Amino acid sequence: MKVKTLNTKRILKNSFEMIYDAGLYLLLFELIYKGLMLVLFKPVLNVIVSMFIRASGYEILVNGEISQFLLSFTGILMVVVVMSVSVALVYYEFSVILLILDSSKKKEGINLLQITEKALLKIKSVIKNRQIGLALYILVLIPILNIGIQSSLLPALSIPDFITGELAKYPGSEILFFLLTIALVYLFAKLFLALPVMVFSDKSFTEASKISFKTIKGEGFKIAFLIIAGMIIWVMLTYLPFMVLENAQFILLRILRGASNISMTIFTLLISPFILSISLESYNSYINSESINREETSEKIELGYFGKKFWKILEITLDFVQALLSKARDHKKVFITLTLALIIVSNIYAEESVRPIYDQQLLIGHRGGEYGVENTIDTLLFAGTNGADYVEMDVLLTKDNIPVVIHDNNLKRLGSTSTNISDLTLEEVKKVIISAGDKKDSIPSLEELSRAVKGKTKLLLEFKTHGKEKVSIVDKTIEILKKEGILEETIFHTSEGEIIKEFNDKYEELTMGYVFIGKIGTFSAKKMAKMPVDFISAEESLINKNMIREVHKAGKAVFAWTINDDYKAKRLLELGVDALITDYPVEMVELRDKYKDYNEF
Repeated sequence: MKVKTLNTKRILKNSFEMIYDAGLYLLLFELIYKGLMLVLFKPVLNVIVSMFIRASGYEILVNGEISQFLLSFTGILMVVVVMSVSVALVYYEFSVILLILDSSKKKEGINLLQITEKALLKIKSVIKNRQIGLALYILVLIPILNIGIQSSLLPALSIPDFITGELAKYPGSEILFFLLTIALVYLFAKLFLALPVMVFSDKSFTEASKISFKTIKGEGFKIAFLIIAGMIIWVMLTYLPFMVLENAQFILLRILRGASNISMTIFTLLISPFILSISLESYNSYINSESINREETSEKIELGYFGKKFWKILEITLDFVQALLSKARDHKKVFITLTLALIIVSNIYAEESVRPIYDQQLLIGHRGGEYGVENTIDTLLFAGTNGADYVEMDVLLTKDNIPVVIHDNNLKRLGSTSTNISDLTLEEVKKVIISAGDKKDSIPSLEELSRAVKGKTKLLLEFKTHGKEKVSIVDKTIEILKKEGILEETIFHTSEGEIIKEFNDKYEELTMGYVFIGKIGTFSAKKMAKMPVDFISAEESLINKNMIREVHKAGKAVFAWTINDDYKAKRLLELGVDALITDYPVEMVELRDKYKDYNEF
């Protein structure tokens, strides 16, 4: 049999035609499904997660509690249940999109009820076969790559900036990231036909993956070209409006943002169908080849009494929607106007900010910032005297129980030795030279730093432990700060629950924050109020408008870390965070100052 090859130009042309022909159906489905995800499916998943968490005696899981919970029987059971529901929701969405596109390609009338039934049957098959590979593909690989295919449940996943930022400080990390990205894109390209093979050839994910790998053999560059073409369109249409409005006056910002978000929202709704249409068209190019045959199923959903009643209601609803869509085709201007109005309203709501607790949002230099070697006197002083409201620094105890200012217990990253702080006395620590690029410095003791910064800047001190402490790091730190006269100008935070408990028992009158590296569960004012802290220092990906609102209701502030990107800084300032912890506090002063008036508006 003659081996078929891909015609990239024809595939792109046909993909655009499919989107054009089925655009109204796709747009409406994505709007409805994303709405259901927001008001129904995600809340249900949150309830399920909360039930499992409460069964383990927690209100919300943060930091080390997460790994302990996930390794327990309850945690494993929760992961299985949540992943199963998530796979069903995501696979259903992709199946409906592919089925709508296929009907459009065949020039058949798009029958929403028939498509719904077929998609539900696909879910039944997935659940029955317990396809772990599919879960990894649609819940991990696709969201991490984020090159067009986006589900309503999990649009994107990213490695937190604090992880990539720390890894980037090691030699060769850029090359490692590049190779990892290439490997993931290659895997995505080889699996590009897997979803249409599953939907239209009734194969399991394992079988579909093998078929996709075998079929695409030798066509990798063409698939890569199609993916890259989709990425270029995605980047241009998604971010161009914001680039154009970068210097807009803040008094008009929300109006302009709402207008520019129209194009981004519509494009976001249609980017998944577009990439999936390329996948479907590629699949169609290989039908009846040695690898792929199309297998239609005539199976029907078996329904009980209540199932039939529900199906009848669904049938009436979909018939009504179908009739509206038919009229919309004849009155496109009205349909487009109503759609744009809906998007504008939703974007205005999305842009609404929460008023910060402080009169002016704070800028905090993360370990001083990128102005020298981290956590050293010169670096901390530079940031603190050039615009930062506070400078954040870390404290560990030496072997002889002296607090020193350093982030890592092991000195391999910054020093010329792999020795641990916990194994060195203060005298030995002072002999270690630490460096960042061509800059070199020494590790200061907390006492030295306190004397140097007194009257010049304020401190945000993070407690760190290494497990070999013979005395309380909290007591030793407070003792020095009190002696040097800067205790009242210092606030504290930590990611360690035991430290927070000890601090609250002994020094409740001082300001303490809880560093959230990760969390499972929903933020609520009731849960936050029970935490014996004054503020939450949260990794940027954990922060949204609802989180800020609930934490504020509990009377606590929200600090975001580590924010080194202007776009993210603007987004968080607009949302109403109370402080940004950044490696570039000096550069962000002007940006931050604009938002005092913005948040009052």
